[in-house]
Amino acid sequence: MNPDIIVDIIFGAAEDSLAAEAAKKDWQQLPQIKAVRENQIFMINASYAVIPGPRFILLLDKLAQIIHPEIDWENHEKTTN
Repeated sequence: MNPDIIVDIIFGAAEDSLAAEAAKKDWQQLPQIKAVRENQIFMINASYAVIPGPRFILLLDKLAQIIHPEIDWENHEKTTN
């Protein structure tokens, strides 16, 4: 109940960065949560996150990047292929 990170998927906000910022601001009302205190709140507002289909792999990739920011993702794909 005290997550290190929060990933919030916002439906219909792909072109509206203000909606993502407003959602992130809403989390600030919970300063007792570690992720809020350490500014580890991430918004995903891409259509692939909410529309089922073969692009779900893009969501998995985005989540991996959020959870493991220490990995050099641009060069990681080149070295694993």
